[in-house]
Amino acid sequence: MKNVALIFGGQSAEHEISIISAMQILNGFTKEEFNLIPLFLSRENELFIVEGKCQSGDFKNPKENKKLKPAEFKFGQPILVYKQKIFKKNIKIDAAILATHGGIGEDGSLVALLKFCKIPVSAGNVCGQAVGYDKVISKLVLKSAKIPVIDCLFYYKNEWENAPTKILDAIKNLKFPVIVKPARQGSSIGITICKTIKDVVSAINLSLEFDNKFLVERAIENFSEFNCSVIGVSGSNPLVSEISEPKKVHEILTFEDKYIGSNKKSPIKSKAPENVKLESSSINPKISSLIKKYSYEAFNLLNLSGVIRIDFIYDKSRKRLYLNEINTVPGSLAYYFWGDKIGDINYLVSKLVEIAETSFYGEVKINQDLITNIL
Repeated sequence: MKNVALIFGGQSAEHEISIISAMQILNGFTKEEFNLIPLFLSRENELFIVEGKCQSGDFKNPKENKKLKPAEFKFGQPILVYKQKIFKKNIKIDAAILATHGGIGEDGSLVALLKFCKIPVSAGNVCGQAVGYDKVISKLVLKSAKIPVIDCLFYYKNEWENAPTKILDAIKNLKFPVIVKPARQGSSIGITICKTIKDVVSAINLSLEFDNKFLVERAIENFSEFNCSVIGVSGSNPLVSEISEPKKVHEILTFEDKYIGSNKKSPIKSKAPENVKLESSSINPKISSLIKKYSYEAFNLLNLSGVIRIDFIYDKSRKRLYLNEINTVPGSLAYYFWGDKIGDINYLVSKLVEIAETSFYGEVKINQDLITNIL
């Protein structure tokens, strides 16, 4: 039986969403082929192994919960070490599935650690994750490949503190309204639509609570938002899903629209959340075709693997489609895009383990040795 680590939590504004994703997977998983081992990262990025059944409330005070045992990966080996009673226990980890949204769980850091420990991981590679996580860098990379994005200005916290007037003068040259958001954040956290330059000041200060880098871009007022998922390994014909059009109550799709009032607490099943309409038949065929094309190209461009979700914005007035954001570790692992088969949690876990092993062993076969007779 393979030991598969399900890693979740971590130091991130999306910490609680990560726990919800993990609970959905654990509650829906029944297959005996794998021993699914929950590994929890605290808000301080301390690692714990979860013993026995768990629920979302178990992770508020991890050091006080007897179900959670401090753990660590063995240096350079696929071994998890933790203390059980008075003895240390070693567990060989055959693969890891990441349900870590944001922070080190989505910026490539955790993938790098697991790769160093020779553990196949469902969400990789390091570079692709890092690029996808940074909205500014991803825009530049995608634009270079002729995938349309909304141009932006970007600044760092120290630039804002040292020269706010200069930055505001540059922003004034944009057409209002504009959107201000953290460069490295997800779940619509820290995003503000600004209609005046006065709004921009407070929006930048809010954004800097979540990241030390922010971007400003033109806000599209008459738009539709579409989501698409890709699963597989880049360069090996990954699968592209049907397209969803999420419902929004607010001016933009907010954290509340995404998570409050949805079926977030239920086990994973093929039905989409309440705020999602999943079908391509009602979408203009040309737009649908472009979304799938750009999703496939972006997945391969960033050399990604596992399951991702890509968000698009369609400007109805200008009739232009833009790739808005790449989520390399999507909420609930984007299960609802994949219907009755992949959308079943048992199949999804199996698929992600297969992807992790395919990516890992494909890299292992690459010749890393260069014999030069220098020494």
